[in-house]
Amino acid sequence: MGHVYEMLEMPHYALYYYKQAHRLRASDPRVLLAMGLCYEDLARWEESKKCLKRAIAMKDPEGTAIIRLA
Repeated sequence: MGHVYEMLEMPHYALYYYKQAHRLRASDPRVLLAMGLCYEDLARWEESKKCLKRAIAMKDPEGTAIIRLA
């Protein structure tokens, strides 16, 4: 659901569902990456950085988090 809301450019709703997904799969860096991007869309820079750094620490498979932080 988070991805659907992200595609509809509704980051508040997307973030809600990504947080739910993170509770279920806390070890998945892709969820943290998605949360970081939603926070970025909402101009919540500190929360975005925190999520992206955690995704990097969890070995983000695509390396997208490190690119977004740069």
